Amino acid sequence: MSMSDNDKLRADFHTHTAFSDGLGTMDELVEAAMSERLDAIAVTDHDVLDGARWAYGWGRHQERLERTGEAPSIIVIPGVEISSFVIRDGKPDVVHIVLLGVDPFDTGLTSLCESLRVRRIEELRRRLGHAASLGYALGPEAEGRIIAHAFWGKQEIARELVLSECFETVDAAYHALWDGYDTTANIDAYVPAKCAIEAGHSAGGLAVLAHPLRDEARRCLVTMSVAEERVALTQGMGLDGVECFYSAFPESDCLALEAIARARGLVVSCGSDHHDLGRRYRLGRTCGEGANHGHRTNVLEALGIEIAPARTSSRPWEATKPAPAG
Repeated sequence: MSMSDNDKLRADFHTHTAFSDGLGTMDELVEAAMSERLDAIAVTDHDVLDGARWAYGWGRHQERLERTGEAPSIIVIPGVEISSFVIRDGKPDVVHIVLLGVDPFDTGLTSLCESLRVRRIEELRRRLGHAASLGYALGPEAEGRIIAHAFWGKQEIARELVLSECFETVDAAYHALWDGYDTTANIDAYVPAKCAIEAGHSAGGLAVLAHPLRDEARRCLVTMSVAEERVALTQGMGLDGVECFYSAFPESDCLALEAIARARGLVVSCGSDHHDLGRRYRLGRTCGEGANHGHRTNVLEALGIEIAPARTSSRPWEATKPAPAG
């Protein structure tokens, strides 16, 4: 890929669907991405591989288009976002590792995601118990719905409490239940970041530290020094890249993260963290208000995917990770 081609690239390497905690289907995601004139997206649902397997099938379809001389419409990269943690200052620090270009049928990665499904159900039960401890116990039918259909459970539990007339609004229920709730109290709901990175590599993918400025426990931003420490810790575990350009970060912070990643020889990635069509983390918007920094990324180069001249893909799920810097 030439520099001029890379300058024109529009991509979003962090998106979600209803397979995890998003609201759209894969078909809706791809349709929206094409309407936004994106060249490439990665589906990175939390801890599940259904979307990645859909993307695998899309890639095979694109190969058939190429053989018949038809122009591919968009590259869809199989990925997954793994809930994980590092030990920082002697305490667990929750981080998310986005794995890009993975083989979604890899046995090791499949096993890891299955273990996270079991852990997530256990965490849902803990959250139901937390609500009960505050005097907001749900009945068995409502609990059954949460266990069967919820992903993280916080919003769903709040909605159930509104339906049972404990609260007038979901926001009121949410804050009453979860303000101050420690998501790291049950660290067994997550996996060590090293395990996530190794699973991604065994599945032929890149491991990227997602939104390094986010505090997952408190839903706020950490300092740049904490973000850099997270990058250093995970790079020591084999990390390949950093999600520098992220929809909810100020552009100045994104540029600072880019400088950190480039100084360490890491891949620079970008993502909107899209969950819901038309909502605040809009598909393809990867930094600040209305900005798109897809042209800054070298993710596709690292995966060995060609965009120009005909947007052809070299089987992203079989891509090898880039050689270590230096």
